[in-house]
Amino acid sequence: MPAGLKKNNKNYQRAADRGFQLPTPASSKPDFRDAAAPGPSAQDIQRFFAAVSANEVRGVLSFVMAYPKEASTTKSSEGLTPLMFAAREGLKETAWLLIHGSVDLEIGNENDSTALMFAAHAGKASIVAMLLEAGADVNHVNKNGHTPL
Repeated sequence: MPAGLKKNNKNYQRAADRGFQLPTPASSKPDFRDAAAPGPSAQDIQRFFAAVSANEVRGVLSFVMAYPKEASTTKSSEGLTPLMFAAREGLKETAWLLIHGSVDLEIGNENDSTALMFAAHAGKASIVAMLLEAGADVNHVNKNGHTPL
């Protein structure tokens, strides 16, 4: 367990209250997820979107590690994936983490617009560069016939 995060420590309690999965001591048994294990709860998803919108990298990382598929496919009430939201809002750290956490770069919203389109439309050049470097499709055409660039 990292220094300063012992169970009786205030920082540990604050992190636990925020829903962070903190490391367990090496002496405990490892927790392996079964392939058929249930997905995240509604509360997990709510915490994940709160972490994304607050650019809280630790909370985002926790969810991506626990639920990699859902980190790509879960959409907000606006129909946005976390990567689309981070791209549109210019949340560089969160966008970088999601991109490198193996989320699907080509998932679209109801209009088939991708994260690259959101970043380009919002003028977030650094995120556009990250997405292009990661292999986002610059030639993707949405339902309105628009491309990212």
